Amino acid sequence: MAAMNVTAEVVTVEDVEIDMEAKAKKYDTQTRAAGDEYQMTSDVKNFSKHRVDKVDTHFWHGRTLTNFPGLPVNTGVAMRQAGTLPEGVKWGITYTDGDQASNRKFIVAVHGPMCKIYVETGPIGPVDRNVVEVKLDQHSGNKAEYTDPILGGKIVAEITGNYAVARFYN
Repeated sequence: MAAMNVTAEVVTVEDVEIDMEAKAKKYDTQTRAAGDEYQMTSDVKNFSKHRVDKVDTHFWHGRTLTNFPGLPVNTGVAMRQAGTLPEGVKWGITYTDGDQASNRKFIVAVHGPMCKIYVETGPIGPVDRNVVEVKLDQHSGNKAEYTDPILGGKIVAEITGNYAVARFYN
């Protein structure tokens, strides 16, 4: 098993179409685990106009294998998570950008074994993880897109197999 809480490498990225099937196959061979453990990789890419920083992570099931770094503009990071089956990995993260007057939040929630992803963006404020979990379970699929009508932030996300990706814009 991979080391716990290793800092993931932040790399420069381009905003190009992702071949989800190829990525899922690539990460499937890298994240296979023995027995009843499920592992997945989640890419977060920042194409917004400002640096984004992690505010909060929450695991309903599973745990992180890598830390969640802040992301300068036009960068991304591949983070790894693991959990015991049948629940596997079910988690969420909140990033923010801007100063206190214009902070925007980007929320991503993922349920790996169910291939579900939920996204939301809007003005900074408290995040009710119970509400996010209900939306993830009942109102999400393998693709999600949301644009904040107030601040204009946007998230586009998708999950295939054990690979998920979320892209932040504004």
